Amino acid sequence: SMFHGVANGKFSLPFQAQWGNMTLPAGNYTFSLYEFASGGSLMVRVNGEAKGSAHGYVLTEAQNSTRAPENELLCIHNGNRQIVAALVLPTMGKSFSFKVPSAEKMLTRRINHNTNIQSAEATDLIQSVPVKLTAK
Repeated sequence: SMFHGVANGKFSLPFQAQWGNMTLPAGNYTFSLYEFASGGSLMVRVNGEAKGSAHGYVLTEAQNSTRAPENELLCIHNGNRQIVAALVLPTMGKSFSFKVPSAEKMLTRRINHNTNIQSAEATDLIQSVPVKLTAK
């Protein structure tokens, strides 16, 4: 087939967040991560668990190795919005970043290259949502 699943997981969003073109209300979600046969970007399929809730697909922008301690979604706080910037999966040894508005690009770079973010100011802007990987 054109793509195959590499991971499944779930998370609970405590706030509304923008992920790619999707607006995800607070709530419980499952996701699947797919690799394309041709390589390149990976695709995340996101499903809200509530009846009639949001679902959709988002492509990864970049892939890095990570030694972060926990599986997590990293969200960047921008004004009154939260934007999903990275899916960090140390279980797989990888972090996946996503397209974010340009003002947040710098911050995302820091997230991907620093295991610990030192600046208090940056910490205030980043919220971590725990991710639990589930059996494929």
